[in-house]
Amino acid sequence: MVLELSNLKSRIKTGGSEAADLSRHRTELTDQLARIPAKLKDDWLQRADVTEALGLVYGELGDFKQAVQVLDQALCSESQAISLKTAGQRANFRVRAAVQLVENGNEQGGESSYMQAEHLIAKGIGELEHLCSLSDT
Repeated sequence: MVLELSNLKSRIKTGGSEAADLSRHRTELTDQLARIPAKLKDDWLQRADVTEALGLVYGELGDFKQAVQVLDQALCSESQAISLKTAGQRANFRVRAAVQLVENGNEQGGESSYMQAEHLIAKGIGELEHLCSLSDT
């Protein structure tokens, strides 16, 4: 499953970003997830390696909010193991979700989209600063 998701992510990156291309890739993702046997699906979707790969696919599809949610799930999994590169991508997706929020003008709970975006951006920057503090490089 991880390999299939990784291959899909690569196809999305190298393919077009037109709506028809993204729609085709979303269908491909749905088909891949549907192939997981029902009795194993919950277990598979609790694995950090699977949710990490799935989150990166959502990010490549431009579904940044979903990407962050799935990558958060990977961090909360039993193994809690995602790569530092993916953790950086997670922060990137969080900021890109903020941009989408402002572009779409979505408001939740009475809070303006700009205030929500500001919160998401600050959180993303904080995550990146934390990652940078882990290494001297």
